[in-house]
Amino acid sequence: MKGLIFVAYREAIIKKFDSKVWFSIFEKSSFPKEFPLLKTEIYDDKYFFELLEISAKELNVEYNDLYELFAEYFLNEYVPKNLFYVVENIRSSRDMFRNLDLIHEILSLSASLELIPRFEYTEADDAKEAILIYKSQRKLYDLFYIMTKTVCEKYGDCRIERVASEKLKIVYK
Repeated sequence: MKGLIFVAYREAIIKKFDSKVWFSIFEKSSFPKEFPLLKTEIYDDKYFFELLEISAKELNVEYNDLYELFAEYFLNEYVPKNLFYVVENIRSSRDMFRNLDLIHEILSLSASLELIPRFEYTEADDAKEAILIYKSQRKLYDLFYIMTKTVCEKYGDCRIERVASEKLKIVYK
């Protein structure tokens, strides 16, 4: 998993709680501590899930609550501040979903191809609905759902329905 996900998760925890909470979670993890957490580094997914598990226990919350905390912070604060060059022309959910696969490709240039989540976006002829399919061996379906829901909330121009774990229907207003 790209280091920027870890950095954004850390920032979200610190913002919502505080740095002492983050350091407590981080210290309990097996994440390698000899190097700083780098945005550009690729880390094993197991560390992210371990941080989620420790966070859920420490904060007495569900995983999906942590995914929502992360998604809201990532899309509303981290991306505009750190990845503006990737999303500067995104003005709606439709723009985001149409470009989602390309955005992931750009952000994952240093990752191995099998780790990059891919997205297939197909709009209905009337453009009132679309299907978004998540393709990844990593099966982060809940994170996919919550990130997509957060995009819809951010722009306020659509809603989603889960068709299958990897497939969402987007209904535009």
